[in-house]
Amino acid sequence: MREKLKNELHHWCPRALSKFWADDSGHAHCLSWDGELRRSLPKSFGAIRNDNNIAFKDEPTPWDESFEKTFANADSGFPGLIAWLQGLTSPIAASTKPFAERLTPLAVERDRQDVLTECLASLIARSPGFRQRIRVTTDYYRGRFGLPAIGTDKALIGMNVRRAQKTFSEAMRGGGKFTVLHSGAQEFIFGDGFLHNFSSADRPLAPRCLVSLTPEIAVFYARPMKYRTFPSGFALNLMPEEVAVINRTVQIYSARFVFFREIYPIVDETFGRGEHLEATYHTYPWLDDLERTMSEAYFGNASEIVAGC
Repeated sequence: MREKLKNELHHWCPRALSKFWADDSGHAHCLSWDGELRRSLPKSFGAIRNDNNIAFKDEPTPWDESFEKTFANADSGFPGLIAWLQGLTSPIAASTKPFAERLTPLAVERDRQDVLTECLASLIARSPGFRQRIRVTTDYYRGRFGLPAIGTDKALIGMNVRRAQKTFSEAMRGGGKFTVLHSGAQEFIFGDGFLHNFSSADRPLAPRCLVSLTPEIAVFYARPMKYRTFPSGFALNLMPEEVAVINRTVQIYSARFVFFREIYPIVDETFGRGEHLEATYHTYPWLDDLERTMSEAYFGNASEIVAGC
């Protein structure tokens, strides 16, 4: 008889990433939508039991599986990725000047960008926010087909999440633009949802996402329908109000929890609704302006760009 799948915690905020959210005492803070504040070790947050298991019945079947290993490459890549991103800095001070005057071009090796997209894809695919999109979409089509609204089967959601990791990483790999955003004296927050336009396990036409990776670093990735090939990466120092904009998007897309290190975030009223909300067409004026500048920016060819300058 087939053994039952192992009972374990599966992290949608992987431990290799969550450790960067620890304060000087080794703890992180978790703020829930109803105002409850908890302080604990970072590894205690961002996990759901057996979330990456696919089980079809209460008793084991030959088709049951765990797809936790699907995210193994991303999890092993996070420490090196963060170290690399920390070195991609800009000498241009944060200001209210147009993005075209503030972006610092970066020389990016292909394998480095592949690790970045693999890790971003993993955070999108396993996030509670994305699982909720799968649930809502599936329930919608059940209604269209005249099926009873009994709730989406967890195994079906799991199969979509498993497929999404490969699909999303391939959609972003080898192209697009990204900007490493530095928070300065402020801090980014992380949540159980964040801005991205991946609405199903299928490949999006023009993927984009805004992800806080550490309190100091966030990444905005976009692959517009039309853009200059070089440079593929930029660095940008943010004003406090720009950090607040990014933290607001995290709260819009999060439903239950946001995490922070030390600086208590300005709580947006949308977070108090306890729902995974989203911006219309996943657009935001500040991000739209940044994406447009990234697409049109020209600093010569790849050989003329020096990383970190």
